Amino acid sequence: MITRILCSLLLCCIPLAAHAGAVFQERGDAGDFASPQDVVGASISSIQGSIGGGDSIDVFRFHFAGGPLAILARLDDSGQDPTGILPIRLVRESGLPDDACFAGSAAYPPNPCISEDWLDFSVDMLAPGNYLLGVCVGAATCLSDDPPFTIGFLTAPDPAAPTATVGRPVPEPGVLALVGLALLGLWGLRVAVVAPPKRPPPSGG
Repeated sequence: MITRILCSLLLCCIPLAAHAGAVFQERGDAGDFASPQDVVGASISSIQGSIGGGDSIDVFRFHFAGGPLAILARLDDSGQDPTGILPIRLVRESGLPDDACFAGSAAYPPNPCISEDWLDFSVDMLAPGNYLLGVCVGAATCLSDDPPFTIGFLTAPDPAAPTATVGRPVPEPGVLALVGLALLGLWGLRVAVVAPPKRPPPSGG
């Protein structure tokens, strides 16, 4: 507990944490690409968590509105030590084959955007959409002592750059269509149950 408190205090001195913006705290242990943890909230400029559980990777799903983006993941207790920078992998959840970081429908993305330090879209820009961000992919340092880490979202690969923000994943159009059909079906069922039965017309005599 004391170690975690000291690490939190140390974050105040790290440039990634010096910018304004909401912080998303990992809930429990984030899963892998098959079971990512959804970022909850809006205007999230950083994610804090730790590599725990039986896996050696944490994956977070978020929505990015588009524009310049640079991402860096760092161990909280590493200060400016370059060995404390964690490898990251970014995958677009859906899109077209030519879209940056879109990897198709494979269970484990074969061609996502990978970086051993900054993942930089400050010049080319990143299209809006839902993304999966994996931290500590294949990093041996992530297997020891459940290390706490911070992921920072900035507009350029520079700790002094303004923050970029992400938020809760947005439902895809196909999901929205299914939800709409389900609501329409429930409404039809309600009408059928509540509507009074039709009386037969009186017979003429």
